[in-house]
Amino acid sequence: MNLKLTWPRTLIIGLLVGLLTGCGSGGGPFSYVPVSGKVTYDDGSSIPVGGMKVYFHSLDPPSGEAHVPPGIASAGPNGAFENVTSHKYGDGLIKGKYKVTLVCEEAGKLTTKIPKDYERPDTTPLHVEITESGQVLEIKVPKPN
Repeated sequence: MNLKLTWPRTLIIGLLVGLLTGCGSGGGPFSYVPVSGKVTYDDGSSIPVGGMKVYFHSLDPPSGEAHVPPGIASAGPNGAFENVTSHKYGDGLIKGKYKVTLVCEEAGKLTTKIPKDYERPDTTPLHVEITESGQVLEIKVPKPN
């Protein structure tokens, strides 16, 4: 079999391999650090919900053309979360400042176990700063009336 490769064929094969395998570490221009934590009421008690999503919305400006991706984690019944994901499962967050929003569900429906302001990036009072790898966050919200 004659496998003579010309430069156009080599270029096309190289592009196809690059598209199929991706480039670099897969994280884009950012370095991610693992983050975990716990969400509770301000008195330390657990929020009685079936499931909770914790979202991290970057407050840092874009770096050139690159925007800091948001992060997401699922919290268990006791409010603990780990494996915060921004680009690949469990990669963490980029160091910087974030607004935090929470979405609580019970039997597949949104609940009123947390104040509504905490569900939207434009109204949440929750802010965190990620400064180191392995950072453990303690996020506290008031009990609704």
